Amino acid sequence: MPEETSVKTNIGQQFGNYRLTSLVGRGGFAEVYLGEHVYLKTQAAIKILQTRLSSEEQERFYAEARTVAHLQHEHIVRVLEFGLKDDSIPYLVMEYAPNGTLRERFPRGKPVPFAHILPPLKQVASALHYAHSANLIHRDIKPENMLLGTHNEVLLSDFGIALMIKGSQRQDAQEVAGTVTYMAPEQLQGRPTRASDQYALAVVVYEWLSGQRLFSGTFTSIATQHMFTPPPSLQERVPGMSTAVDQVVLKALAKDPQQRFASVQEFVLALETAALGETATNIYSPGPISLPVNTVIPGTPPPSTASAPTPGFIAPTHPAQARPSSQRRLAIGLIVLALLLIVGSGLAYVWSRQQTTANSSHPQQDMQALYASATRGEPQIEDPLHTEGSLAWLLTSSGTCHFQGGTLHAAGKGVGLCNTAYTNLSNFAFQAEMTILQGPDGGLIFRNELLPNPNGGIYYFMITTRGDFNLGVRSITYANKQYTSSGLNILLQRHSTAIKTGLNQANLLTVIARGPTISLYINKQFVGSVNDSTSLSGTIGLFSQGATADQSLDVAFKNAQIWIS
Repeated sequence: MPEETSVKTNIGQQFGNYRLTSLVGRGGFAEVYLGEHVYLKTQAAIKILQTRLSSEEQERFYAEARTVAHLQHEHIVRVLEFGLKDDSIPYLVMEYAPNGTLRERFPRGKPVPFAHILPPLKQVASALHYAHSANLIHRDIKPENMLLGTHNEVLLSDFGIALMIKGSQRQDAQEVAGTVTYMAPEQLQGRPTRASDQYALAVVVYEWLSGQRLFSGTFTSIATQHMFTPPPSLQERVPGMSTAVDQVVLKALAKDPQQRFASVQEFVLALETAALGETATNIYSPGPISLPVNTVIPGTPPPSTASAPTPGFIAPTHPAQARPSSQRRLAIGLIVLALLLIVGSGLAYVWSRQQTTANSSHPQQDMQALYASATRGEPQIEDPLHTEGSLAWLLTSSGTCHFQGGTLHAAGKGVGLCNTAYTNLSNFAFQAEMTILQGPDGGLIFRNELLPNPNGGIYYFMITTRGDFNLGVRSITYANKQYTSSGLNILLQRHSTAIKTGLNQANLLTVIARGPTISLYINKQFVGSVNDSTSLSGTIGLFSQGATADQSLDVAFKNAQIWIS
């Protein structure tokens, strides 16, 4: 059979500096192999286009490959090498993404909750914005081209591949049909623009949210529907789908590219705002809210009834069947979290007298050795916080969690809150650099079990402009459609000369959590350790907090790093 011949022929062959070791996948116009560098012994993915190019096509291939090879973005697969085997067979050597694709993560036929698709959407939008700024159109946006890297970050692949194989006569009809599923009307007419990538991404969103293809049929039938048939409303296919989300997706699916959003990022931001709605704004603009120490927040369903995810850095792998309220659960959890922070307003000035469980038995030099060990080598997760990165922060339309001037800002009145709901960390070292620009204090949130589970704890590590710090924890329970919060239990509170006091001073905060032991560091100096098992895993976040609910705040964060142990 031809396939067997192809495999036997190519495995063991050398393409550029890489020897093919195994077949990873095969499409209608390309095969992808795992290869090993003959000298460095490093691995890479080698995509071999199953066509022989004419001289004119070879020039186009080289031009496109050079352009793609110059793309340097954290959510774009890097092209390491390219060339022509035997002067006619084109190939690309690319960064190897070991965790499959979003097609495998979100299979066809199953609706995916919005909270699960938001992080990859924001990462794809960031990659496309970068490429569009370089005047490069992807032309083939689909889940198969959204790869998952070592830490489940999205890596967009196959930039320009559609153009590279445009002249080939060997394109498989099924592959073409698979591509036409996501193809914009103007691209079908041979006039692709940046808005064509937005249209394709909107088709992907439609498919994920509904569990159904936008259009189906033969190649000709699908192409005709893209050209002339209005897209069916999401509300027709998904009971409980909000009108706002439906309208955003339909706008991105407009036949006329001029009627779509100005950019892919604007589309995704509008989608996020529509899904979280006014609720998202209220999370970060609480106003003068006053709650008793033992707070009951009635009438809010739990974010999830599923068991806690396995510790480590993960993305959802088997999304549950979407329910009408699924898109609101993340927002509800964030509301509760923000309200709990408001309860603790003024903590920097009125210290709690509850029992502390500080562990003072460790010599200073041992704890400094722990820091050196826990932060040795490259972090498994790194986000400079210049713009949307691998941690997919939940930004808000009200601007209380936003990027500005190359840093991530937690700002607002009374409390500013930046969360990423898509990490689940158990044993780790988490650090970030923070600068208080306005307000009295700010810090790190970790092992937050409230997102996405209804019961558990939340830890807060906070420093003040006066040189004080504290570690606090809250317990949250959900029963009878009510959240009940314990008072904030202060585990550790001290003044530290390690803190650079006053406004506009950069301080590096580090938490090392291993089992029940939590160790704290400020500017790489050990400041305290406690043993507490209220929460043993959960998400991370960043926050600012005022002495009163109407105090203006602004804390800037950068260089978030996580070492997983």
